[in-house]
Amino acid sequence: MLVLVAALSVGSGTASKPTAPIGSFRIDLALAASPLGGALLPAASHLRNGQGQLLAKSGFLGGDGLIVFEARVQSPRTGLFRWQIFRVGSDGSDQRQLTDLEVDSFAPSFSPDGAEIAFSRGDAGGDSELYLMNPEGRAVRQLTFSPPGEFNRSAAWSPDGTRLAFVSNPHGGNHLYVINDDGTQRRVIAPRRRNVGRPAWAPDGSHLLVPDTYGLYLLSVQAPDRWKRIGPTDISPGIARPAWRPDGKRIAFVRLDDCGGGCRFFHIDIMRADGRDLHQVMPNAGSPNW
Repeated sequence: MLVLVAALSVGSGTASKPTAPIGSFRIDLALAASPLGGALLPAASHLRNGQGQLLAKSGFLGGDGLIVFEARVQSPRTGLFRWQIFRVGSDGSDQRQLTDLEVDSFAPSFSPDGAEIAFSRGDAGGDSELYLMNPEGRAVRQLTFSPPGEFNRSAAWSPDGTRLAFVSNPHGGNHLYVINDDGTQRRVIAPRRRNVGRPAWAPDGSHLLVPDTYGLYLLSVQAPDRWKRIGPTDISPGIARPAWRPDGKRIAFVRLDDCGGGCRFFHIDIMRADGRDLHQVMPNAGSPNW
């Protein structure tokens, strides 16, 4: 049976769902307790206003029970709406805006030790670079330096916190890259894949789980020409946000279903690491993380 709890940490909780205010709006955060191993999956659903405009999304766990997420807020200086990065405690307290520029800051992700946040800065629909900052929004440093017309996004930390995998588009088409956390040794490991999404590192750092147009693929970091498709084959209209269980035995991911007339909804599925025993654990939710 699926259980919803409130503590955004790997453990137990019994309170009602926490909320975090953004202006006059609130974000509901929930956890799904998996019946397959007892771990918890945070499911920070996208928040939309009455006009259907997307306001906030993508919650990620960090150190000390912190959650980092992106929200679309209006600049008091220009009146324009931009994606900015926020953090909040697991009980909904101590919300802070970490970025405040006249460009988008989006797709945040905590390092394994919670000491740094990787994120993209630029145009959420176009050019962008990868940056790192601390959980206070300070000590910002640029990680990638690309020519105009390229984006760098969807960064995922390696389990040891020394490397990041991310998606970029030099010379057309999406490419999957790995880079050290000091900006050195950037290398492409999967060139020209269609619509590559945010990858997920295996717990031992040996493989990446990569969603793309055709499904979920297991990719060796040392031998990136070896792709193994796992999981469902009836993926239309899409799969995203894979996440490994810490013991490497299970994988959670977001699956999109088409409800007709341009309508789509999200739900979280779980399967064994070899692609067997697939089933849905939580409807109307996204961004799973063990």
